[in-house]
Amino acid sequence: MTKQEQALKLGMKFIWAGEEVIRRTFNVKRHEIPSSALRPFLSDLLGLSYGTISLSDSKYYAANWEHWRDVIWYDLIDQRKYEDDFWDCDNFSMSYAARAAHLYKLNTCMVAYGTIYNRLTRAVLGRHAFNMIVAREEGRTDLYCYEPMNDLYVKVQKGEDIVVGPWIYKPDWILAF
Repeated sequence: MTKQEQALKLGMKFIWAGEEVIRRTFNVKRHEIPSSALRPFLSDLLGLSYGTISLSDSKYYAANWEHWRDVIWYDLIDQRKYEDDFWDCDNFSMSYAARAAHLYKLNTCMVAYGTIYNRLTRAVLGRHAFNMIVAREEGRTDLYCYEPMNDLYVKVQKGEDIVVGPWIYKPDWILAF
């Protein structure tokens, strides 16, 4: 094995060891939500048709929002540098959702695609990928819109604009995996 290969193997062992420390340190209480309940919840809250909500699993696991805030706080995805077409909004949102599932066994961080608008002028700014996070606490299910590029989030309220920082987010397709 070359020195380069040894260094790569060592680096991967550090990553795996770090992941195991994170898993053991975060004692997340998970709440099960069947896909048969998640789809109607999202459809009703966001006004999306069932065909625009892609659920890959039969069961989803959510944490309360306090745990989700901790996951956001300790995750450093917002520190990554944006790179057009290589590490852009879809990479941020997919990476964050995958890491939440991998590290914490929380698969209710979903990738959403939609249109974003200027909050003040309502001018269309373009298409965007971001995260929608389901939180479950005290018998209540809530949805949050999360921007992994800057760690800003807001609780979604039925019938109200989803305003995160200077933008209005309008999801039109959601993928949960």
